[in-house]
Amino acid sequence: SGSYVALAKVLLSLGRIAEAAEAIDKALAMPVRSAALFWTAARVKRAQADAAEATSFEAKARALNPRIATTE
Repeated sequence: SGSYVALAKVLLSLGRIAEAAEAIDKALAMPVRSAALFWTAARVKRAQADAAEATSFEAKARALNPRIATTE
């Protein structure tokens, strides 16, 4: 899932939101869970103007790493 997370970050930075969403959806479908995964998912959801999902993913990320906002 780490590769999909990295891909989603790059695509998001390039403004390719739909493709970033596809990459993060693939990462989320895998059994591995991490703060970076959830934080990136939150960023993608914010870019898609889905504040509710973004907030949910942010909470999951912070539950795994309370300092995620300062490390990502």
